[in-house]
Amino acid sequence: MKKLICLLMAALMVLVAVSCDKNTPGNGNNNGGNGNGQEEIVLPDVISDLVVGDVSIPVKTLTSRHAAVLAGLDGWTDQVLYAEDINDLTFVLSSSLWEEHALCVPLGDKSLQDIYDLLDDKAGYALFVVTDKELDAGQYTFMDEFPVGILPESAMETIESALYKYEGMDSFNISYKTREDLLLPAKPLVGKQWLGMIEGVFQSTIYDLGYTEKDSFLWWGSAQKMPSGFYGIGDPIQTIYFQQPRLPHKIINTGENLRELQSDESGLEVSMVQSDGRTFVLKSLWSFGEHVFVWATTDQSGGTRYIFSPINPPIKGTHRQYDVMLTIGGTDYPVGCDSQSDYEDVFLSMGQDIPFVYLDIVGYPADFQNANVSGKIVGLKRGGIPFSDKQQSAKNAGAIGVICVDNETGFHRPVVEPESIPFGVVVSDAKGALQGCTSVSFTAAHD
Repeated sequence: MKKLICLLMAALMVLVAVSCDKNTPGNGNNNGGNGNGQEEIVLPDVISDLVVGDVSIPVKTLTSRHAAVLAGLDGWTDQVLYAEDINDLTFVLSSSLWEEHALCVPLGDKSLQDIYDLLDDKAGYALFVVTDKELDAGQYTFMDEFPVGILPESAMETIESALYKYEGMDSFNISYKTREDLLLPAKPLVGKQWLGMIEGVFQSTIYDLGYTEKDSFLWWGSAQKMPSGFYGIGDPIQTIYFQQPRLPHKIINTGENLRELQSDESGLEVSMVQSDGRTFVLKSLWSFGEHVFVWATTDQSGGTRYIFSPINPPIKGTHRQYDVMLTIGGTDYPVGCDSQSDYEDVFLSMGQDIPFVYLDIVGYPADFQNANVSGKIVGLKRGGIPFSDKQQSAKNAGAIGVICVDNETGFHRPVVEPESIPFGVVVSDAKGALQGCTSVSFTAAHD
């Protein structure tokens, strides 16, 4: 569970990595203004408490985004790694544990930048500093990395009394508590915003492909040109494509992996029916400035809270599931390779007119007894045995690569040995072109 939560928090931190709010919450600047001439929202300095034992410690933050992220941890308990000073912090950072837990260190006469410079890979999810100094977010360069919470020096007695040793390091247990009375009513979310939330929850990416067919969409499993405007990939949502700026009221996938994504008319809730029958629901709870708190649940598990912050527009450009094509007689066929290998690059490096022979065989060792495949790429048919067994048999027979013709529709990435001869899968339509072919070429994927 700890690893799962950390992964979800990593996805949350990617989602909220937007342009930095340089104004301290509560200072009267327009941190929560909507830019349309309405009265600006003045945000409070503190909306979260760090609970240590029976004591609630108010947490100040440098930006409204940091406040929202920490408030999103409401109810979560954790161990905090404590360093007495910067020298002690160096020891704590020698362990990878700090990537899974928050850090706490008294600021003393140092600056936040001094502490941050020690965080080599900048992968921690939260940093708490103990100080009564007035800090200004504009002085620092790390506001988009992870949230910083500021604890008053009066909290030191409570922290020190709660310390215990955890794998040789000082630690103390905490829970987060959000002052929900300071949050505003839920904001409705529309198309791209809900998709952005889903993107963050499932650690996915949205690409704007620029196509305009109305209400069209596809899901993972197609090697064809994407006919819709937005593309996201992740697990378990796999892929959503849609064209309209506003999410259609209901989207149903017509492919073999049935999924349904439906938003209610209020814009406060969206539900997704997955291929395994589970229902996943995202519900807008509260607002804080431009940030929205969303509760995510399934019908088989408890809930998790996420923060939705304004996201950057979808990435412009073309996104493909493949990077290399097999070219025969002027026709290109996408080649699926094991995602854990570098076989796409290997095929591309082979270039043009590579000796090839297509054998209408499964690829058992005995199938190669009378076959001349030495120094050639060999074409095999799918089925019978695992891809890796076909790969090994072809290698033992002297082949320099394998192109396997699929027996199903769609685009597949085979699971093979990544340190062997290159292995790729092409769609079943390529079989006719490969039969009787004596050479093949590889080119980079293109429109």
